[in-house]
Amino acid sequence: MISEKDISIKSFDGEEITASIFVPAEIKGLFIMAHSFKSDRREDGRFTECGRRLAGRGIAAIAPDFRKVERLSIENAEKDLEACYEYMMTNFSIPSDLLAILGYSLGGRIAALFVKRNPEFNKIII
Repeated sequence: MISEKDISIKSFDGEEITASIFVPAEIKGLFIMAHSFKSDRREDGRFTECGRRLAGRGIAAIAPDFRKVERLSIENAEKDLEACYEYMMTNFSIPSDLLAILGYSLGGRIAALFVKRNPEFNKIII
């Protein structure tokens, strides 16, 4: 059974971040999805479908929305991903041997910076 829902996470500065999570009954790893500049956490349905497929294979997934343009910065987005990572690791039993991140367009740059600070992530797709 897969649990799929939208949640709200507090980031480092108290900003509320909306994210979609996809959680299988037995979790084998974690996959974070960082969207492009003019999109949102669904990435026109592609990230939703990806999250469902990953969860179907035992991989928990999270796709957050970045802040609105007037409050968006690379640094804030990276810290928002960190908050999402912490949320998933705190609230679910996720093994740390399979940690992956996907970044699309601007999300790719943010994902690369995130992995630089979080070397435990052993897979990155940009």
